[in-house]
Amino acid sequence: MDGDVYLPLKLSSSQAIEYGVMIKLKPGITRAAAAAELQPLFSSSLKRPGSFPKQYKLELRTISYRYMHELGGTLALLFGAVGLLLAIGCGNVSILLWRAEQPAA
Repeated sequence: MDGDVYLPLKLSSSQAIEYGVMIKLKPGITRAAAAAELQPLFSSSLKRPGSFPKQYKLELRTISYRYMHELGGTLALLFGAVGLLLAIGCGNVSILLWRAEQPAA
């Protein structure tokens, strides 16, 4: 009798693990300025023993970056399919309206 065996994913140093914290920036504050302000705090937390591995880095991104990065191709395909469906529907309606205007034979 065959069976499935599920093993846990082995984490290696080559795999990237992302942790995210969301903050809202004041109007007029750039991401570069916010990163410059947060870098000393991040660096001091790395110096504490047992806090973070040394390969961690600080990177500020927009909220939509993750979704557009991971789902960008899928969203483009979805929007293209919706646009094609809309064009087909408009073509069908235009044919129906054109036939309605034609005199009966």
